[in-house]
Amino acid sequence: MPSPRDRVTRGGKTLTRRVWDLLEDAGHEAGLPIRVLQGSFNRGGVSQSAGTHDAGGAFDLSVRGMTEAQAIRLVVALRKRNVAAWLRSPKYGWPARLGGSHIHGIVCDEPGLSYGARQQVVAYRAGRNGLASRARDPFPRPAWKPYGDGGGGTIVSAHAHVRLSNLKFGAHNDDVKDLQKALGILADGVYGPATDKAVREDQHKRGWAPDREGHSYVGPRQARALGLEF
Repeated sequence: MPSPRDRVTRGGKTLTRRVWDLLEDAGHEAGLPIRVLQGSFNRGGVSQSAGTHDAGGAFDLSVRGMTEAQAIRLVVALRKRNVAAWLRSPKYGWPARLGGSHIHGIVCDEPGLSYGARQQVVAYRAGRNGLASRARDPFPRPAWKPYGDGGGGTIVSAHAHVRLSNLKFGAHNDDVKDLQKALGILADGVYGPATDKAVREDQHKRGWAPDREGHSYVGPRQARALGLEF
């Protein structure tokens, strides 16, 4: 069964499924592409990272082709999702000898952060830039809140929101067929009374309170539990 904590490798970069979804969603809000330069679980990988990427929750993103304003917009979108994120460039204290400009981020509530990553979270919460200079954080600090379904911190990507919106009473589409196959019922693609009943029964079987108001719907926690890929 897929889990938000599963390690997923794309383009040679490894992050948990949860962090990949978070990045996709932040990019969707900012209207900017997400290109990962360095992922997590990179023990001994890049010396200038000071061990922050040794375990989970850390990433570097490319800002190639972005204006400074666009890069900062992406930093803000990440910060809304409880990420200690900074634009690293010479203008903001990043030594040019250590490499080009990029966005560096640590997902603050990701389990198993390395020591270096935890120290950067402390610096972020203290209003610092996370570098050896301990200078003031120069970027906007938006309010953030836990982002997910309220049942374990599952991050729901923008793409997943679109597919999950198809899994409701009265819908008729291929996503409903996938749901019906996962439930072991006739896969006709119609979310009618039979599917409504099967969804509620599945919720009850898992020890969750079935949807009682109006018709049932499938949220991210149930979709994951059923093995539906979003």
